[in-house]
Amino acid sequence: MSRLLKAEVVKLLLADDRVKVNKARNNGCTSLYVASKFGNAEIVKLLLAATGIDVNKVVDGGYTSLYVASWMRKAEVVKLLLNADGIDVYKADKNGNTPLEIAKKHSQVEIVALLSEAADLSPPPSKRRKL
Repeated sequence: MSRLLKAEVVKLLLADDRVKVNKARNNGCTSLYVASKFGNAEIVKLLLAATGIDVNKVVDGGYTSLYVASWMRKAEVVKLLLNADGIDVYKADKNGNTPLEIAKKHSQVEIVALLSEAADLSPPPSKRRKL
């Protein structure tokens, strides 16, 4: 199935009020996680625009969509996720690794730069001012 056709199917599904955009499979994988893992930027865009999308939802192991996109070298998807409202660039896996740390471990220069810039713009939760 072509990516264009897949995007059209996702649009139809997202238009149905019965579809739960954050519904996960048994291992915790959501549609956003799977699209991020495989670098399907068009699907990621559609899902990010969906009402109620949880951009920080974790799968088994504590991995987020941003984490897996960073790990799998999906720079275009990382850019999209970093622009999503509420994205947590510091969300770590069960071993304490953040997306930035995993990108560094795998020598992903472009993604390290993207995540470093995002981290500079968003202080870690412990450093945020209380309102």
